[in-house]
Amino acid sequence: MQPIIAFVIPYMSIVLPGTLLLLQWLLKLSVDNSISRVGFTESVLLLPIDIAFLSLSFIAAFTLLAAERSLTEMVQVGLISIVVCVILGIITIITSKRSWRYFELDKNIPTIVSCLVSYIIALFMIVYSVSLFGEPL
Repeated sequence: MQPIIAFVIPYMSIVLPGTLLLLQWLLKLSVDNSISRVGFTESVLLLPIDIAFLSLSFIAAFTLLAAERSLTEMVQVGLISIVVCVILGIITIITSKRSWRYFELDKNIPTIVSCLVSYIIALFMIVYSVSLFGEPL
């Protein structure tokens, strides 16, 4: 067990949030629900919304920690990041929901494009939010 923990520790900032996100997604998909192709596809297309809000949670935690330690510049970074990521989150919600609507209309190319855009934005947000904690607080 210790070799696994020693291997994971350097990657903990990605492994822990990723594991929690995967767990949340699997539970939402399967608990009190029969898994169908359509339900699975819907959850995959809407997953970027969850990623975006997880990112916002990390940025809020970063900002609160910086405020608690009276690190004014870091608080400013956090607040600006929250505003930018709320805007990106809204775009993620729009593109994710559009990808679902396109899927329902059997429009494959727009579904894929919208899905890719929402995942790119959401993945940028999660990488950025996790990278904030690389800053010394």
